[in-house]
Amino acid sequence: MFAHYGPQWLHFLDLTLAFASTASLSIMSSLSEALASEQRPSPALTLTLTLTLRYRRQASKSEVTAVGISPSTSSAFAVSLGCQASQSWVDVFDIDSQRGHSKTAGETAAFSPKGDRIACLRDWTTQVGGGVEQRYASTVLIRDAVSGKTVVELKGATSWPLAWSRDGRYLAAGEASNGFASGRMSVWDTRTGTRTGRIVSHLDTITHAVFTPDNNLVTQSLDGTVRLSNPTTSKTLRRLEVESARRPHPRALAVSADGSRIASVWASTVQLWLPQADYIVSYAMNAVRRTEGWPLCVSPDGQRVACWTEDGVDLMDVGTGAVLCEQKTDVLVTAGAFSADGRVLLLGRMDGMLEVWDVEQKE
Repeated sequence: MFAHYGPQWLHFLDLTLAFASTASLSIMSSLSEALASEQRPSPALTLTLTLTLRYRRQASKSEVTAVGISPSTSSAFAVSLGCQASQSWVDVFDIDSQRGHSKTAGETAAFSPKGDRIACLRDWTTQVGGGVEQRYASTVLIRDAVSGKTVVELKGATSWPLAWSRDGRYLAAGEASNGFASGRMSVWDTRTGTRTGRIVSHLDTITHAVFTPDNNLVTQSLDGTVRLSNPTTSKTLRRLEVESARRPHPRALAVSADGSRIASVWASTVQLWLPQADYIVSYAMNAVRRTEGWPLCVSPDGQRVACWTEDGVDLMDVGTGAVLCEQKTDVLVTAGAFSADGRVLLLGRMDGMLEVWDVEQKE
């Protein structure tokens, strides 16, 4: 599971940010100002926030590898390893009442825009003797978010990442080659389970994907490129290549609500790209931050990024890199997700605990 760059591998090594989630993302005014002025973002503090712990909830006895909050309902999910390392579980619960909804097998998950469905990547395993399990197949199951009942099975969808179109009709999912994630994705009609398009131009594993409002697909890959593609024709419309002497480390991908601006994070470098204008501005996070931070998640309005640090977690302004608040934790944070309005932050920890924090502006 870890050898083929699966979701848990990325969470463990890079703690990859799931910018490519179900929420529509927008880049805030400070980002637009940075793009217009062509100046490197300033580390000046522009806003002060506070994090107030609402409650903790035990999700598992092992590491939480992914979390998510429904954009339209009070449902949330946590993905964690089971007693056997070969199997992960998706625990869906109500973030307000803490009442559990369902718990089903799955490696990663993504809520639909309406929050009534959840797409889960499921690995199928078999016993090969001596208590050892071997994975023999993977598929994507679209389930009812509350009951966990499977609605549609996408048998040809065999890998991550998962990304819903903004109208909820289509789902993009990775394609595996000989059991390993690849540089290809397919787009599926979630009502009929039929494939409607493909992305085939990447040379290495696709790590993130986000739909634009017109159902084109933005993808980020270990080959060091971000591509804007038409999945129906499989043609690349725009391409951004990241120059690096080392192997690229894609950690984040976000697309503005109107699809005109794309933000991506590579290791500790933030790239802000206007593909239609062929305009790019970038900055190094380490140059504008007091401490190192590794992205966990982005707020749906695109204004804030939650990062894990060696001391805990902090919230960063994506346009300037300024740290807006810091919160120390005793246990390593491994996953994060914002609510649709950005006022709630769900964190998963190495010890299997979930934390729900209220994000407030400090008076």
